[in-house]
Amino acid sequence: MIIFFIGILLSFPPFAFLYALFGGWDDATLAELRRSADLAGFMRPFARLFWSASTFGVRLSPLHGRVPIDIRPAAVEEARTLTAEKVSLAPGEALG
Repeated sequence: MIIFFIGILLSFPPFAFLYALFGGWDDATLAELRRSADLAGFMRPFARLFWSASTFGVRLSPLHGRVPIDIRPAAVEEARTLTAEKVSLAPGEALG
């Protein structure tokens, strides 16, 4: 188990940096990554390390912003719609 966590700790920052360096993040998804890193529980230090490595890669990347995700507003709206449609079930109540 320790070897697994050491492997994760050593491999995630280079992966995040290279992913960002090759244009993997646009501004909106990088901001969303930051928000999700702040929401992470006990894994918050690892999430912030991933975000920091990504931010550093974005700063050096000549490809950043060349291919923005243009369907993001539609995806956010769909997520809001689905969240609004959620049905609250009482304990012991079954679907159907």
